[in-house]
Amino acid sequence: MMWQDHAAGFFEVAQETPLFIPMSGYETPIVVFPEAFLTAYTACIHRGITSDDGLKDALQARDISRLQAYLTQVLLPIPHETPNYSGMLTAYYSPALTGSLTRTDHFRWPLLKRLPKTWMEKSRHDIEQCHDALAEADYALCWVHDPIDAFFLDVQGSGMIRLETDQGPVERWVAWDGTNDPAYQSLGKSLLQDPDHRDNLPATLDAETLKDYLRQHKNGRELLTRNPSKIFYQWSKTAGPTTASGINASPLATLAVDVTHVALGQIVLTSFVSIDRKNVHLLALAIDTGSAIKGAHRADLYLGAGQAAFAHAGQFQHPCCLQVLHVKAGESCGAVT
Repeated sequence: MMWQDHAAGFFEVAQETPLFIPMSGYETPIVVFPEAFLTAYTACIHRGITSDDGLKDALQARDISRLQAYLTQVLLPIPHETPNYSGMLTAYYSPALTGSLTRTDHFRWPLLKRLPKTWMEKSRHDIEQCHDALAEADYALCWVHDPIDAFFLDVQGSGMIRLETDQGPVERWVAWDGTNDPAYQSLGKSLLQDPDHRDNLPATLDAETLKDYLRQHKNGRELLTRNPSKIFYQWSKTAGPTTASGINASPLATLAVDVTHVALGQIVLTSFVSIDRKNVHLLALAIDTGSAIKGAHRADLYLGAGQAAFAHAGQFQHPCCLQVLHVKAGESCGAVT
């Protein structure tokens, strides 16, 4: 099997054909999804968080020779024959929920607006116990049907709501607008460490299996409160998943990173080991952050919206190494420190 065939299967959530850029010293080509990358890269340039040094034109032209020349100038001589993939690459996606601007018999679970500071010390459990009072005080942005779907929306931090209106369904995006003080805790890890639950769960727990388990468990809604972190929302100004940089995420082209190690706007060569032990080298942009993304070689890759992206994101966990290729004006290219 050609590596391109392997990659096409691995990147089946992609909405375009990738470019494969052979590079000396790399056992597999560097991969970039040109339209997705260009959309985010152009937005970064317009916002002034990065500057173009010829990459944009080379990508627009789909010119492999020019892309090879660019990468030769910015890549450090990392020994990819024996890479130190000490980091971890996971993935996130955009949930799609149905909802309503008003509470109905079907849509009874609120997505909350940002709450006053006096509420920030409270846990998810305490806040959700006060849903009715908060709704009366106009802190409900909109209403959805399923608290489990709302929980997974919290984990991702943004998503699309298909609002049911008198004029028919209307799609709007909700964006992250803050969180309470208690730190995020992985619900999956909590259940796997609990003898009352771990025997009923696979040792490797993906998001789809976790969601099914919560739906079937008699106390599934209560189990959600093991993660005390609660996300607050606002309507997004754009039709897409807004990131921490204010730029929409692009599938397979944008990363959430730890900004204490990688500045927003950086171009990052994201090298990781796929499930069948292939080394994949993906060109992506660091434009987002995440509460669980901590460390120099820790990143979250955006896979897109919909069920296919959800299924892949839930199983996506690969050893990785990040290398910054392009940095803001006045700095030098180099590896993540």
